[in-house]
Amino acid sequence: MERSELKNIKCQLCGQTLSADANFCHKCGEPVKNKVCSKCKTVNNYNAQFCINCGTKLESVKYPKKYKIRKKKSEVIKESRNPAIYFGIFIFISAL
Repeated sequence: MERSELKNIKCQLCGQTLSADANFCHKCGEPVKNKVCSKCKTVNNYNAQFCINCGTKLESVKYPKKYKIRKKKSEVIKESRNPAIYFGIFIFISAL
């Protein structure tokens, strides 16, 4: 079945409409916890073992336990400034 033929689902966190085969929400990054039956393409609850439509055994899906949020590049640069640089500039200016 083509991707366009799959039913859409909604993100459980933000409500964004997603394709049924999405693994993560493209708006908020929440993992999609639904399982799509490989035989009939029915969207099933994340903890279902068998498809609610055709009874096919569903594949288990592993989700990451923790997410690491990246900081903005500007925040990383600000945090990496060494106090020794400021001290050196202070000494240089005071020597003038």
